[in-house]
Amino acid sequence: MSPRCMRYVAIFAAAVTLTCGMGCTPDLREESDLEGQFDTPGEQRPVSEPVRYIERLSGRSYGLPRDGEPGIADLIALLPDAAIAGGDPDIWAGPDDIPPCPSRERVNVVDDLPITVEGVVTVHPRQYLKVPICDQDERNYGSFVVEDDTGGIVVLRNSRVAQYTAGDRVKLTVRAMMFTFRDPSTRVVVSADVERADPPDGEAGFVLYERLAEPFSIADISETRRIEGVVMQSPNNTNFGQLILASKPAPSADPDAGEGSVVCRESCPTRCRRRQCGETCGEICAAICAAGIEGNAGIDEALPACWPANVDQELQRRGFGPEKGTRLAIYGPVFNSFDMDMWVQRLGQVEVLDDEE
Repeated sequence: MSPRCMRYVAIFAAAVTLTCGMGCTPDLREESDLEGQFDTPGEQRPVSEPVRYIERLSGRSYGLPRDGEPGIADLIALLPDAAIAGGDPDIWAGPDDIPPCPSRERVNVVDDLPITVEGVVTVHPRQYLKVPICDQDERNYGSFVVEDDTGGIVVLRNSRVAQYTAGDRVKLTVRAMMFTFRDPSTRVVVSADVERADPPDGEAGFVLYERLAEPFSIADISETRRIEGVVMQSPNNTNFGQLILASKPAPSADPDAGEGSVVCRESCPTRCRRRQCGETCGEICAAICAAGIEGNAGIDEALPACWPANVDQELQRRGFGPEKGTRLAIYGPVFNSFDMDMWVQRLGQVEVLDDEE
């Protein structure tokens, strides 16, 4: 057969194949056995994420550190109790655990490290912290706080998966610590081995707290506190998840009362910021001045104590955002990251209070 004939045969065969492919192939679509099984609409169910909080009172403690063993206060004692200057060494490490910084002058060698301590995890390990280590920003997605009866400290951890949560006991072999922003209130464990520790026989995990009525101070750093009041600012993406709780609402005033005196309008905002009320000071001071309150003593009496709380992004994505005016009690550890605030990682840290309480 000539090449031309072979070419025509090939073209004819291809046309026949295409025709059968278009009209001869049986319909392979079959009705699914699952048809109609998913007609029920989705259901949204509440999640509680409980944390067992117990008030720390006389005679009530973790029983840590154990007799003859070091505690978290011993770790803190290895660090300076005053702020350091820019450029000063800001990492304290054992002689065998010196981080590979470009400049060894950034590291203080501490012969007493490593130290093994036992403590209680007081917040779920999911706090995000970006800190400069050896002049390079390091992202830590699973930081948490550990506490015993002598104090508490933040532990940096770069993992989104944890084998423990609030109320669990852990053993830390601490190898290095640092100040994240040159101040003792920003002390953290930067390198440690962490393992679960067994609780006393028959004892469920719990977190001890103390009630707080004043704004956060350095005495509250890495300690678990309970704050109670009304929401002045709800957390959202715009304010980076910052909830502001005030110990009492702003005073009510006659809508026609005006702005109040010049002295009040000039004095109140400064005094309000000292109470850590942040951007809500404009609204609070406007109400105080409109109510006709005068004098520094009167303004101080009318101002609430305010507490910022850093609400986890996952909680925000799940729709957590108490409305302004809601009365809450919030439990959690305090940390200084630019400003002092409380870390909120679990719904079990927040309690909605009845109006009559």
